[in-house]
Amino acid sequence: MDENIEELELELEAASKRCANAMAVLARKASPQDWENYELAHADELALERRLSAAKGEPYAISADFSVAWDIGAPMPFLLASERKTFLAFYPRVHDPNWDGTYVTLVDPSSPLAEKLCFVTIEGCDSTRFGSPNDEVFEGHYLYGHGQEPYEAQIVMNSPWLREVLAINSVHARHNPDNWSDTKHFIFWFHDSTFECLASSLTPEVVQDTMANLLVRLAGTLVG
Repeated sequence: MDENIEELELELEAASKRCANAMAVLARKASPQDWENYELAHADELALERRLSAAKGEPYAISADFSVAWDIGAPMPFLLASERKTFLAFYPRVHDPNWDGTYVTLVDPSSPLAEKLCFVTIEGCDSTRFGSPNDEVFEGHYLYGHGQEPYEAQIVMNSPWLREVLAINSVHARHNPDNWSDTKHFIFWFHDSTFECLASSLTPEVVQDTMANLLVRLAGTLVG
């Protein structure tokens, strides 16, 4: 059944107002119930953004169901890639039961101390992009208001980048669209950067190691 775009626009407008009101309450005094109200309102807003974008045939972002959350303040992502293998490494989010908001924990990739780290094996990787935007300008991204969730891993539906790559490859004499049927546009919203790739799947693994050792080990597999 086709969605009624005008009705969806009205529903989204109402949901956005509810979300803004819930956020205003949090700014004054945040009780557990206030947080729950905001999270529910925000979830409704995101769902309607995606439904409206899908109805219009526009790009939108959905959850990639990625199992590892990264550190919001300093995930320090590293990209290692060859034409055949691609890895993404970063600092995962670690719960500090003693944190009271009065101090920060500095992250030093050159530290000789083993820490909890995550690396992602990116299967079937065709292309990558890594850099701008950072979280201060996420609102300028074309997915803002279209299901974008900062500090999450997402899949871009109706991806203009994937369409562009498919169009380029379509001129090949033996081009077969079925060869691209598993390819997805993944996007990772980090603090100081954004990582994107066209790939078939992501496999994360959490390890205890130094970042230097992990990067050396992953780099070795690129030439092995």
